Order: sequence, then C-alpha cells, then structure tokens
Amino acid sequence: MQSIMYEHRASREVYDAMCEFFGTSKDVALRRDVMDINEILTGHAYAFDKNKKYRYFQNFSGSTREGFNLKGSDIDIMIWMDCIKVIWRFSQSEHYKCDNYILCFDSSKSPPGYGLLEMLPKHDDYEEYLDERIATIEGKMYLPSSYWKSIMGSRVPKCWLHGPCLMFSDTFDLDIVICIISEFWPPSALTFTKRCQSWLKPELLQEIVRNGCHIVPIGQSKGNHEQAEWRVSFSKAENSLICAMNHCQFLLYGIMKMFLKEAINKSLNEDVKLLCSYHMKTALFWTCQNNSLPECCPENLLKCFWVCLKLVIKWVYEGVCPNFFIPENNMFLGKIYGYAQRQLFLKLYTMYETGFSSLLKCPSIQVYISESLINEIPKPIANNNKPLLEELFMHLEGCCCLRIFNLQTVLCTLKNVKKLLSINLTQIQALMVQKTAIFMLQHMAFHVMSLKQSKNKYLYTAEKLSFCAIKLSVEYGGVSDLLFGALYYYKKSDHQKALAIIKNTKRLLVEPSMTHLAHIPDRSDRVTGNSLSLLERKTFAHSVVILCRVFYIDELVTEQKHSLKYPWPIIRIPPFVFACMLEFLCYRYVDTQKAQSTLEELSALLTDKHSSYLTLPLREISWQILGICLELSGRFRDAFNAYEKSLEEHQENKIKSATEERMHNLIGEMQKTRNQ
Repeated sequence: MQSIMYEHRASREVYDAMCEFFGTSKDVALRRDVMDINEILTGHAYAFDKNKKYRYFQNFSGSTREGFNLKGSDIDIMIWMDCIKVIWRFSQSEHYKCDNYILCFDSSKSPPGYGLLEMLPKHDDYEEYLDERIATIEGKMYLPSSYWKSIMGSRVPKCWLHGPCLMFSDTFDLDIVICIISEFWPPSALTFTKRCQSWLKPELLQEIVRNGCHIVPIGQSKGNHEQAEWRVSFSKAENSLICAMNHCQFLLYGIMKMFLKEAINKSLNEDVKLLCSYHMKTALFWTCQNNSLPECCPENLLKCFWVCLKLVIKWVYEGVCPNFFIPENNMFLGKIYGYAQRQLFLKLYTMYETGFSSLLKCPSIQVYISESLINEIPKPIANNNKPLLEELFMHLEGCCCLRIFNLQTVLCTLKNVKKLLSINLTQIQALMVQKTAIFMLQHMAFHVMSLKQSKNKYLYTAEKLSFCAIKLSVEYGGVSDLLFGALYYYKKSDHQKALAIIKNTKRLLVEPSMTHLAHIPDRSDRVTGNSLSLLERKTFAHSVVILCRVFYIDELVTEQKHSLKYPWPIIRIPPFVFACMLEFLCYRYVDTQKAQSTLEELSALLTDKHSSYLTLPLREISWQILGICLELSGRFRDAFNAYEKSLEEHQENKIKSATEERMHNLIGEMQKTRNQ
C-alpha cells in the first residue's frame, strides 16, 4: 500500500514538472490555436514557372504542430502543389479536371506502406513539366522519388537531402518535405477506422479519412525499387490523434520522447540510433487503441509510461514495429535486426528491470523524481507567466511570413482575412488575423511602390493604394509598425513627417512596460485576458521584418540580395535600431549635426550592457546597420570596425557574406582615399 502511495506521489510530481516543462493544457491549446490560424492564413502561395501559375499549400507537422515547444526541435513543413494529385484506382481520376496531373499509386511491386507512382496519359505536357527522367518498369511509366527530390532540391537554396526532407540544419532549424497530396484514403489503411471506433469519436474518424494523406519521396531501404518508391504519410491524421488526447496522455508522449533522447539514445551518433520519436508515438497510439493504458491521470502517469515502454521492448525483441495506419508495414524492417537488435533489447530490458528509477537517466525530470521519493514535501512549481508571454511573442514574430511573396499570394491571404473576420474568433485567433493583415498591407505597399508604372493613371492608383495600405497598418498595428509609416514618408522625401513618427516610436520603445524579444517584464495580466489585441499593440515591440524580395530602401539592398540565398529570405531588425537608422537617413537631408548625434546614440546603444535588450538577439544586423550609417557619413575606419563586430555576433539573419562584401568594398574605398 505504501509503495502504491509513493508511486502515485512520484507520478503527481512528474506530472507537475512536465506541465512546467512541456506546458499546461492552456499553453498547449494556445500553441495549437496559433498553428491552426496560421495555416488558414498563410498556408498557401502562388508561384510562376514558364508563364504558368501554380498554387502551393503548406502544413506544419511534427512536434511544433502537435503542441510542443522544445528547444532544439526542427520546424517541419509539408509543401505540395494543388495541380498534382495521387489516386488509388483509375476510376478516381474522373473527380479531377483535365488541368490536374494525375498519378496512380501502385503498391503491387513494393512492401506495405510503399509504392510506385504511375504516370497516367492524361497530359501531353508531362515531359515538359516533369522532364524525361521517368522510370519504366514492366512497360509502365513511373515518377521516381529520387528524381522528384533532386528537382525540388535544386529549386531551394542551401539545402541538403535527408530521407524525404530538404534540411537546412547548417543555416535554419527547418525541414521541408515537398510531397504530393492524395485526397482519397488509402485502401491499405481501411482497417484503421474499424480498429479505432472504441477510441475515437465517429466525427473525428470521418474527418481524418476525408482529409486523405500525403505521399512523400522516400523508398523502402534496400528494396528492389528504393530510388523509385514513395511512402504513404499520415502526418495530418497523426496530428489529429495527438490533439484528441487528454493532457495527461500528451505529457506521456512528451516523457517518451524525452526518455528516448536523454536515456535510450544518449551519447549515440545519428547513424547508430535505431529508435526514433515516431516509434514512441506509434507505441502510444497502439496502447490507446487497445485500451492497454490504465486511467491516464496524474497519479498514474508513470504506470502509463511503463506500459508504453514495455510495448516498445516487445517490438524490439520480436523485430516487428507495426505502423499504426498500415499494420502490415513493419517499420523495423531492414533497420533493427541481428546484433544491433539484441544489444538494443538488452539495454531496454535492463531499464525495464530497474523499474521507475530508470527515469533518473533523464536529467530533465531526475530532480523531480528523486526529490519526490526522498522528501515528503513536494517540489513547488513556479507559476509565472513570462515563458508563455515570450512564447506567444516568438509566434507573433514569425507567424505571418510567407516563403513566396507576390501580389497574388497577398490578395489571396487578405481574402482569407476577410472571411475569418465574419466568424467568431478566439482572442489569439483574432490577434493572428490582425497581425497577418497588417503584415500583408505593409509589404504590399512597398512592393507596389517599387513597381515601375508607365502611365500617370496607374502611377496615381499605385500611390493611392500604397498610402492607404500604410495608413491602415499604422492605425491598427503595434509600436514597431509605426516605423513602416516613417519609412514610407522617408521614401516620399517628407523627412519632417518621418522624423515626427520616429521620435514618438523611440519614446514608446523605452517605456518600462514594453516587451522586447530579450526582455519580458513581470506581468500580472494573463495573455488569455480580454484585451489581448490591445496588450500586443501597446506593449509588444516585435522586430521589424524586411522581405528580401521587396524593395524598401537602397541602404539595405546588399543584405537583401545575400539573404535570398537562404530558404526563408527575411531580415529581422530590432525596432529601436531601425528607428535610429531611419532617423540618421532623414537628418542627412535636414540637419547633419543631428545625424551625427544619432550615430553616437546608436553606437552607445550597442556598447551599453544595460540597453542590450534593445538589440538582442539580433546584434549582427544592429552592428551592420551602424556600419552602413558610418560608411555613409564618411567614417570608413569606424564602419570597418562595426562590420567586424557584426561578423563576431551570432548570424541570426545570415548576412555574413553581405558583411564580407561591404568590408571588401570598403577596403577599396579606403585605398582610393589614401591614394588621393
């Protein structure tokens, strides 16, 4: 009896600790809310190739989409084109128009869960669009997954292939899978709906089946058609299953991921890690479906964890890990066998024999378990709102950025904004819609201003459109958004109006209550309060985001040009630094003495530790901007030193090559000056 009480108390301690580590149910719901509305608003884009317009869609997947906010986790994105579809029977092609590219999934020559994509003779321009590098097997034409990855990878800069993903680990924590959608549920997964009737609600099952699946470019390892095969992906369905779990089950999933990383795979190189988080997720799905879990509540959390771990041990012993949607697909096939399988089983079985104390191998929860077993006084959990505020702030920083920016995409996004305004939205959803609309208006205004108009009528229309867009974004935006108004007037050579806006913005940015990316003040108000939109507008100083495909000012063109080499071509600038830059540029035409004073202020800002929160974590672009301004004022040596400082900082904006180009050009200017 006493051991059961200890176990319950230890479970409760771990539950409280995991709520702090992974988030409370409200925190997780907020993250998912942000992702949901973000996909609706910016989950699409238009691109042009050979005078044709293609529509792209994107979904977030993986841990971020599921509701986790784990340090070091990649952002996983699935992208597909609307014009390419996968079907499972030839008769399903009747559902599509003649302008769709139709591929039929052929699983007859592949292991379960994998197949070949047969190219149907519905289009005469297949060769033009998909090239001639097709695979011919038994007289049929197939689109090879290896070729698909190569042509898609060639269009995305700074990436390398890893499985089905385009990875950017050397530049961005971002994994992209350019896949193909199937709007029909695979026949091989039909048993899923029957098996889960006792676990999931009928409406959820219907929604999962209605959403179909995705086909990702990866073949069965060491299979006969590895380079040509594709794999069926159920990432959208998996996310629906995770979201259907209660919070205790969600934390159980988090503990399994943590145990895998900090205990099972600790100190192992990537190439020798046999188990991955997807295996842990699959074990949780099977235990939920089979009703193998005891009541998943805080007092039973550790017992539930042990049930899931024993299932994983059983799979390793048998060498069979059945995919949850297609059980015939053994996910250990060709990966876990022989000597490595025996060693992994012995390692896991030793942990099993050790009991609950094996969790002490996880540093993240070690302190909570050990103290709960030794002490009678539970460890207090901090109840502070700062992490949630910071997390929300980070989401707002990047929620509205589009990978592909053009007027067609902007107009489509604004149409979605209009639709959403007509329905009841939560506080966070309303804030996301507002931020997205402001973002689109700002950058559309400068994009329109940069277009060359041949007729006065069109020029007048463009100027009126850009003015109205900027006016709306300033009126409904936050403190940092005021600077786009100043930038607009600077481009129009109305320096006095620009300076008035800059002066007001700088005053607001140094208010004690202002929230900066590196400075989250203590607050008593919850982010879920009734005035979330007002709170963000008045007290959040988000970064100024510059899209590298839109022209704003000449002084930043070099940085934009170099940032285009990376997969997410934006530049983020601390608002106070950007305000100082605009102030300096304006005073160059109005009062050169005040321009020099602004330079001294910016220089002092970067060397003053007490003001570092105004530049963190974007100090490389801050030093870069100081160097640009110093160079414009003729102080070449000081500018060179500022560029050197920029290179020493963490390259958040990936402008190292731009800095090196400026330094190279500056050396040439200094040599010319000496020769004169």
